[in-house]
Amino acid sequence: MKLTYEKIKKKPKVLISLTTLRQEEFEELSEFFEQSWLNYMQQHTLEGKRRSRRANVRSNSTLCTAEDRLLFILYHLKGNSIQELIGITFEMTQTQVSVWIKLLSKILRDALDRQGFLPVRKTEQLKKALEKETTIVLDATERKIQRPTDYEVQKEYYSGKKRIILSKII
Repeated sequence: MKLTYEKIKKKPKVLISLTTLRQEEFEELSEFFEQSWLNYMQQHTLEGKRRSRRANVRSNSTLCTAEDRLLFILYHLKGNSIQELIGITFEMTQTQVSVWIKLLSKILRDALDRQGFLPVRKTEQLKKALEKETTIVLDATERKIQRPTDYEVQKEYYSGKKRIILSKII
């Protein structure tokens, strides 16, 4: 049984567990995703080569709707399953899975960029985002560094995280 959006769209818990999105969010992203898909397919083939003729969706295509393509890439990103398992789930070969992941990752990135949802990774970009946005979501991980020997320099790099935890325990 092939996994499709039609089969799970009325099952909110399943949709969230496979994609992390509610139905409204999924369908909103799907519209931007389809725009990005159409723009890409006007110029390129599935393999990324320059297109010489008009694109058509084949009736026997594995992922023939925008929702199925979005479900596929979100399922891959959420579960990070091996490609063989994804192939079984979507009834395709591992090679096809690899091609689709490569292609749909680019298209999803473009769709998220169109919505302004791409993460900011550089300081300059963060400054610009902070100037124009009222709400910023920060997701960060503390990284280990080699401990400096100078006590004053150590203070600069110490987050205080351990101290907070200890004070809560005591």
